[in-house]
Amino acid sequence: MSSQKLKRVVLKEEMVAVTGNAVSGLILNQMVYWTEILNASDQEILKDIENNKKLGLDHKVAKLEKQLRHGWFWKSAQELSEELMNIASRGTVDRKLKELVADKFLEVRKNPKNKMDKTNHYRVDLNFLRQELKKLGYTLEGYAIPENEQEQESEESPSQRIAQNEQSEETLIPPIAQNEQSNAQNEQSITHCEQTIPEITSEISNQQITSKESIIQEEIKNLELPSLTKRVLLNKIDRLILFNIELLEVEVLFHNTELEDKPFADVLNDVLNSEIKKSFKRKMQVSIQNYIKSLNSKEVIEPKHNKPVREELMPESWKQNKANQEPKKKVVMSEEEKQAIREQVKQLSNG
Repeated sequence: MSSQKLKRVVLKEEMVAVTGNAVSGLILNQMVYWTEILNASDQEILKDIENNKKLGLDHKVAKLEKQLRHGWFWKSAQELSEELMNIASRGTVDRKLKELVADKFLEVRKNPKNKMDKTNHYRVDLNFLRQELKKLGYTLEGYAIPENEQEQESEESPSQRIAQNEQSEETLIPPIAQNEQSNAQNEQSITHCEQTIPEITSEISNQQITSKESIIQEEIKNLELPSLTKRVLLNKIDRLILFNIELLEVEVLFHNTELEDKPFADVLNDVLNSEIKKSFKRKMQVSIQNYIKSLNSKEVIEPKHNKPVREELMPESWKQNKANQEPKKKVVMSEEEKQAIREQVKQLSNG
């Protein structure tokens, strides 16, 4: 049985300073963490888009462009509370999220692709956060500061800042290599908050993201899964991290289904490319059931004419129907009955 990875959360001095309290600082730092994972995923998708454009594969380009997140992600207050190891209750996290939105650190919207979906999608305003940190003498770790920013900030108007924020997806998506920095220097115990917070280890960083990817790669290689399914998992490591998917669930799902490697891999790939809001396991089970139903719903075409069909080629349902049919009864007549019929025919002919 594989060991479960321990949870870690980061409490940074600069995040506490800019938000005003430890709980908000923890939440904001966690949102930045997920933003960096999404941006890394977008970068890989953008590379694929460029490659497919060169090959003239417009249909693939269109499909890939729909997968771009541009920093937006769905995260419930309950999930955040669990990720923070219940340091704050769901209600407290929900209230702090609203405060971070009001303070312009977070943007919020409903799902633009589904009007019936009432859940909140969030995006960190990285430019605004970086500017607010700079006012307090801090920097946003892992992000380069533009050389001419100091001159621009003295003359910058609110409308200019909004225009600059609209470009945040381009200016504030750092290469993974630049983000691999240790957070250990910034670890500090904060006690003046709404509730007692235990000692928190500063271990969530982009360096850990890279390390986590390596760990997951090794775990995938050791799974008792066929090659195509493993390949999908290796290609979707960023999605596994994003949705906090347990690899053991994938292994159990495969061994509990009647699907072979290829169809299971196809279903898994589609699910990982979609929005997983609640249970990955449940979504996989529903997708597998739908796939099997689509196969079973195909009509069997009966052969024309009355040509004999080799029994070994017949579907099981045909064999069962054939076995259930009553054999036709053969009519047996006596010689007296036959003679009587002959006499009747003779009389009719003479008459």
